Amino acid sequence: MRRYLVRRLLQIPPLLLIVSFLSFSIMLVAPGGPENIIFSGDPSAQFDPQMAQRLREKWGLDDPIPVQYARWLKNVVTGDMGRSFYYRKPVATAIAERLPNTLKLQGVVLFFTYLIAIPLGIYTAVRQYSIADYIATTFSFLGTAMPSFWVGTMLIFLVALNSKGLIPTSGIANYRITLETHGLWAVLLDRARYMLLPTLTLVTGSLAGLTRYVRNSMLEVLKEDYIRTARAKGLSERVVIYRHAFRNALIPVVTLSSGILVGLFSGSVVTEQVFAWPGLGTLSVEAVNNRDYQVVMAFLLVGAVLSIIGNLLVDIIYVFVDPRIKYD
Repeated sequence: MRRYLVRRLLQIPPLLLIVSFLSFSIMLVAPGGPENIIFSGDPSAQFDPQMAQRLREKWGLDDPIPVQYARWLKNVVTGDMGRSFYYRKPVATAIAERLPNTLKLQGVVLFFTYLIAIPLGIYTAVRQYSIADYIATTFSFLGTAMPSFWVGTMLIFLVALNSKGLIPTSGIANYRITLETHGLWAVLLDRARYMLLPTLTLVTGSLAGLTRYVRNSMLEVLKEDYIRTARAKGLSERVVIYRHAFRNALIPVVTLSSGILVGLFSGSVVTEQVFAWPGLGTLSVEAVNNRDYQVVMAFLLVGAVLSIIGNLLVDIIYVFVDPRIKYD
């Protein structure tokens, strides 16, 4: 196991170099550039080619791609992600301002998704072809087929607009409600109102897929000979299901969880756009639309690192879930 971990860790730096260089190159060859932001941000300003050229020279955008990449990589190694062209602030500051909003939303979504999907998947697998199984299967197919922007829009029209203002459709909080003036429960209730529709939208899609994974994995395990042997020994059904079957059915579920870290960081771009949730998903869209190279590269780099770490953690968890897996 130790040799495997060392080998995987040694693969991370060259992999990040390849991914970051390709991403950096593709981004720079795209049409447009951040020098146009100064003009598009002021409707009264006229496009000045000479001013745009001076901005490109000031920001070093006229240098060859390898030179720009080397300069960016040197800054990243020293802990400097650069300065945003669009927000006129350090990239780390722009990300830090939005990160708490994304973490709160994604954390709640993950909690409810796994809290509901795993027991529901086990229940429908144990009671295959029952009414509950048919209902859960129908819901899973519908949840998988419905895009998140459609679900969010329908929740706005069917729920929010009929709530007489009780359920907001955008934002994250009513900042007039504070701990000092209204107390803890009022603040929690207010934040929950704003989080309700985005959470339902995200849980609808992720819950459907995870429930199907758990159900199908459990069905495969329940057909194995050792499950019949465990039942023949007189073990209780609870012990057979949760100690023997579920543990071996966890492999696909753990594999599906490899992107949790990336999801926690990046958020949901579509859902955040629908509900005007000021998270990292919205920030990434704004950065791409405005050719804010520094912010986009920070997202790609952090996403790549979290993806690699997530896959490594999944490989490690495999050993504890299934003792038959031996990397050495």
